[in-house]
Amino acid sequence: MPETMQYPGQSFPSIDTRVALRVLVIGGGGRDHALCHAFASSPLLGELHAAPGNVGIADIAACHPVDLEDHDGMLAIAQRIRPDLVIVGAEDLLVAGLASRFEDAGFACVGPSRAAAQLEGSKLFSKVLMERAGVPTPPWRACSDRPTADAAVEALWGGDDGRGVAVKADGLAAGCGAFVCTTRDAARVALDILMVERRFGASGDAVIVESLVDGEEASVMAIVDGVTLVPLPVARDYKRLADHDSGPNTGGMGSHAPSTEITAREAAELARTYIQPVIDLMAADGVPFRGVVYAGVMLTSEGPRVLEYNCRFGNPETQSLVRVIDGDLLDLLHRTTYEGLAAVELGDGAAIAARGSAVAVCVAASNYPDMQLEPAPVLVSGLDEARAVEGVELFIGLADGVAGAGTDAISALGGRVVTVSAWGADLAVARERAYEAASHVRLEGRQLRSDIGRVAVTAGS
Repeated sequence: MPETMQYPGQSFPSIDTRVALRVLVIGGGGRDHALCHAFASSPLLGELHAAPGNVGIADIAACHPVDLEDHDGMLAIAQRIRPDLVIVGAEDLLVAGLASRFEDAGFACVGPSRAAAQLEGSKLFSKVLMERAGVPTPPWRACSDRPTADAAVEALWGGDDGRGVAVKADGLAAGCGAFVCTTRDAARVALDILMVERRFGASGDAVIVESLVDGEEASVMAIVDGVTLVPLPVARDYKRLADHDSGPNTGGMGSHAPSTEITAREAAELARTYIQPVIDLMAADGVPFRGVVYAGVMLTSEGPRVLEYNCRFGNPETQSLVRVIDGDLLDLLHRTTYEGLAAVELGDGAAIAARGSAVAVCVAASNYPDMQLEPAPVLVSGLDEARAVEGVELFIGLADGVAGAGTDAISALGGRVVTVSAWGADLAVARERAYEAASHVRLEGRQLRSDIGRVAVTAGS
């Protein structure tokens, strides 16, 4: 057994990669299903466990029922199965310090500490880091009361011809706390929702008001061991609920990977220019970040601008990303915790290479995103027909069991109930397969965008 690796923060014995790994994934949504799907094909995998998992994950992993708020219960599961590696999927669990609890108990965990997870847990924390690290971000102001917020809207509007502002809850809001406001009335409504109605509770105690910038947005993701960064293929996320980027912001209605706007080499350069400086600064501050970072980068005519950082795999970017990574994701993640990433060999583009293309289309319940914080059961059917489409995998959202015969129907807990992920040799093929499969997924009042990947396919034809 190789000697112990000294790692910023917690250190664990290096692991013999010939030994089959016992892996525990914490979560039960579509992103967690996608990660389990990726791990299931790794030659390093011995046993795959999920807590709580879901009906889709149960096909490839042993699921352990537990409430997502029961951190003691999750730790008890780990103490029972003794995983070599724990992966925490969701940002709220990371911000609440779950990764720290696993590591304090002696388990190697992919995910930032409670302190490092503030990179996503507080918009103010991340904006201050960007400014200190010299990372370009749109003009912004932090506001802790309504008069200050109203004044910030006026100050950042840019005159009568201004493009508007984004109003964002400082804290977590299940992916739905950011409002793109192209009129002053819309900005006032957003501030009412966050600071008066307090729809997202304490997350709206403070808000960030930020100037809108034009351009294409890219999700630049990287795996980080606290020091070294390994860029992943760039995914394109679709945040707004409806076609043509209309309707309210959501947690994401679909994605495609790799991005057609950015080459692998450009992706690596973006990661090293707009993520590495923040990682270096956090390490210097004594708050090293280990896990996955993704930056929401707006590609403007004046150069890239970072909108925000996230401290975990994107959702739904992961549902397309895992289909195209040309390599072993589990190997990368266990290196992150055990040996470090310095020895990882990258492709010619200086990033993990992509194989083919993938399109992920989220099928959502009727009142999403309003139901995000209060899920309601909904019956979803037609899954067997969707799975029969070539190149398609279905990643199930939070589900509370199987309904009907076989696996053709599930009882889901609302929100984004199923993500249809289709692989193809090129984006056009992947997109055609994704929408063919999505047409078979049935639920009352279903919502899905019809334009995921459309512009990219048109531009490339």
